[in-house]
Amino acid sequence: IGVTRFDGALEEVQLLFDPKRAKYVQTKPLHESQKESTTEAGLLVRLQLVPNPELEQVILSFGEDVKVLQPEALATQISTRAHAMGRLYGSA
Repeated sequence: IGVTRFDGALEEVQLLFDPKRAKYVQTKPLHESQKESTTEAGLLVRLQLVPNPELEQVILSFGEDVKVLQPEALATQISTRAHAMGRLYGSA
């Protein structure tokens, strides 16, 4: 995703989308490696890629409708950025 390239190894990124976003993500895949499965909690999307800043921006664009399940480092980075955004608006 995006133009930033790293020499790191591919990682499996797991994202859980709220059911109300499922159709959108299914019709407009995030990446060519996208694999999907439906769970009670929503749409589970698996991607094989090297996490980068553009991926973070794509994830953040879905707001509260997506949760990063794996890798843990990416989940932590998204959480940190979401809290920083909340502070801009006087919360968190």
